Amino acid sequence: MINLDKLSQYAHKNRINKTNAEKTLKRALWVIREEFKIKFKTQYVIAPYILDFFIPKIGLAIEVDGEYHRNRIEEDSKRQSYLENLDVFVIRFDNFLIENNLNDVILMIKEAVKKRLNCGYSDHKVSNNNQSYFIPKTRKQLRAVNRQSGSIKL
Repeated sequence: MINLDKLSQYAHKNRINKTNAEKTLKRALWVIREEFKIKFKTQYVIAPYILDFFIPKIGLAIEVDGEYHRNRIEEDSKRQSYLENLDVFVIRFDNFLIENNLNDVILMIKEAVKKRLNCGYSDHKVSNNNQSYFIPKTRKQLRAVNRQSGSIKL
């Protein structure tokens, strides 16, 4: 069972305690935000996971993989499959790449944004085998979903 309040609190702590790579990427994402007129969220909860960066309008998740992820290959693979089943496209970048080759990272993100915008992705709804899932925009909506469905089971 997932406690969404605790997950949200953890996401809030992650927003405050960003890694250097996350700080660098966040500043760079403002360029993309302005160019494509899209908003991104940091440490966004799609239970039972927290995404480093998420662009709800196009269902694009950007993950920054540091030391924590080095020994979590199987868990990250499971997480990726879960998100892809919700039609969330996930791209991952290693800290080293962000800190040493930011221009290429930004180009890859721009390419992914263009593809998602061109495929007619529907804002805040993702589909999986003819089922619709709602991705909450705010904590208030997240709590409302939690109240309606009770705790989420894995």
